Amino acid sequence: MLNLYREVSPGSYEMFDDDNPLTTVHNGRDGDSYELKLFVRANDLHDYTNISVLPDDGFGGLQDIAGPGNPGPTPGTSGWGIKLLADPGYTPSKAEWDAADFGGQLPLADIIGDDSIYRPFWIRLISPYNISVGCKENIQVFLMCTDTP
Repeated sequence: MLNLYREVSPGSYEMFDDDNPLTTVHNGRDGDSYELKLFVRANDLHDYTNISVLPDDGFGGLQDIAGPGNPGPTPGTSGWGIKLLADPGYTPSKAEWDAADFGGQLPLADIIGDDSIYRPFWIRLISPYNISVGCKENIQVFLMCTDTP
């Protein structure tokens, strides 16, 4: 199975799951963004091909976070947004984030029979301004792939 991780210190990774979700804090008065480098790793020796990372609003689509169900240059109807970027080997610049679409799918390289490979990518969460205090709990990231035991 493929899982999401973040690096907590060099060579040490923390896995995200239902019991340990990724949690972020945003400025609802002024709006802001939060960028984080994440990793995909297999926890078995299966062959994983056609790996893609896809943001989702928790309702089976992207209407809430990336426009009317399609990737594009503006956030969704709520003002929230997710952008994904391939890891360029450094922290992405503002220009690189600006060029990325909200809600876009990100392909990653295959993981073939190896449970020690971490495939990096970047995620940027955008929050709108002038929103009420509360929790935004329905933003998710899905991993899609072909799994061959």
